Amino acid sequence: MEEVVFSLNLPLLFALVGGVFFIYYMLLRKYIFFWFDPLLIYLIYNSFSIAFVLFLYFGDQRIKPFYLVTFLLSTVGLLLGLIVGSKRGLKKLNQTNFINENIYNHYDLVFDFFLMISIIITIGSNLLMLISVGTLPILSADPSVAKVVLYTGGWGLVRRIDLVSVNFIFSIALLKIFHPVNKISTYKKLFYWLSIAIGILILFTMGSKSSLVGILNSFFGVAIINLFFGNNIFKHLKSDRNIKLIKTFGKYFLIAGFAYMFLVIAKSGVETSAGNTFITRLVGSGDTFYFFYAYDLYDNFKLGPTDFIMHIINPILGFLRIAPYEYPLGAYMLNYAFGTPLDSFGPNAQHHIEGLLYFGKVGAFFYSFFLGAIIGTVRLSFLKKVLTKPNFLQLTLYITIGSIIVNAATEIDFFLLLFYDIIMFGSILFVSSLALANYMQKSKKVYYES
Repeated sequence: MEEVVFSLNLPLLFALVGGVFFIYYMLLRKYIFFWFDPLLIYLIYNSFSIAFVLFLYFGDQRIKPFYLVTFLLSTVGLLLGLIVGSKRGLKKLNQTNFINENIYNHYDLVFDFFLMISIIITIGSNLLMLISVGTLPILSADPSVAKVVLYTGGWGLVRRIDLVSVNFIFSIALLKIFHPVNKISTYKKLFYWLSIAIGILILFTMGSKSSLVGILNSFFGVAIINLFFGNNIFKHLKSDRNIKLIKTFGKYFLIAGFAYMFLVIAKSGVETSAGNTFITRLVGSGDTFYFFYAYDLYDNFKLGPTDFIMHIINPILGFLRIAPYEYPLGAYMLNYAFGTPLDSFGPNAQHHIEGLLYFGKVGAFFYSFFLGAIIGTVRLSFLKKVLTKPNFLQLTLYITIGSIIVNAATEIDFFLLLFYDIIMFGSILFVSSLALANYMQKSKKVYYES
């Protein structure tokens, strides 16, 4: 992929990226709230994808015209859907909320137990893997390969536990620290920061180059809750201070995330410089379009709307062992293009290709539109609903789901896998935590400081 990227006119490509991003930002700026907003990050990467596809069409590759047309229509469809879904939700959020103060602490103790159980399970599963396999991805000679290979043979469950539990850890701990109203003791604040450090350590061991940047998604969820929480009195007191602190910490985590990315690149033993690899990763964020369009893979897939229905419920069927897990579309792309094994890896499919394969050349636009509308609705309308009764259960639910909803545009497979795991594992952990909290309160062995 690096050879393809550096064969392009990079100055012209970056100029085109800047122009595309400017248009994107001007159209969606009302619905982007912070520099670490997942939507903004998606727009940056997607701007590279758009520029990359234009180069594929007008450059030496000369991809088929219908690929370019469906790609642009899907891009417009997602954009329109985002505007429609976000505009409706923002209008509701701008209405002042008057909240019953008695519900702020509901489930407070429950989610302390939830946090502790998540930490114990995550540490335990990784220690078990380390003892059994003898290593973790980041400790391997090539973390980029190990993050795929080591999680085979039944160890994929550990990766799923890590992704979901870390989401819970970040969401709960950050909400406790930066709650718009509640205050906590210094000791509890230290415990929550320690929990975040453990979550970062778990992500560090997974070997994914962009994993540590994922904490910014949880920062966004907590920050937007503070932004729209309660009436104007609250908004100008603790919430404003929280947002400033979140922005500051976010910068540090972003720097740490990039440092970690270069560390993984260096450990992976790439023959070129880390800088060239980083540029390749950035420009090649649209690598799925190169494989699919340049190798003309459309006719290799025989899929329809019915297949899509089965596709989106497959993670549940696979978890329940009712049906085998399906291979992602990206794995099929590399298999058709290069003959690589399906059980290896592949690029994220992206909504443009998902819509084209499952709903055809005309239906791709509508698929992207509805996907964009869902993303916009979950980000803002769901937040409005949560803030009408902002107990810890509802706020945590919003942060965990709202922080990953933009991933649906990148690959519906990955989003649904996370979503189903959040619901399934989260339900089990919540019931267990609720039982523990009730038991401890009834036995009067724990005195909880509000």
